[in-house]
Amino acid sequence: MTHEQLLKLIRQRIQQAGSLRKLAFQWNVSAALLSRVLAKQVNPGEKILDNLDLVRIRTVKYVRK
Repeated sequence: MTHEQLLKLIRQRIQQAGSLRKLAFQWNVSAALLSRVLAKQVNPGEKILDNLDLVRIRTVKYVRK
């Protein structure tokens, strides 16, 4: 899943919940944090990913200079 797909999923959940504040309350995160995630100011943390039943996988790639 790309970051854009993740944001789309969060927006869908907001719509289902009725508002960003309602979803933030359901997920036990602040509305400000959720708003910052949607604005791409911060990456979603474990609470948000847990509520979406997702985990973050990071890969490392080494290339020659």
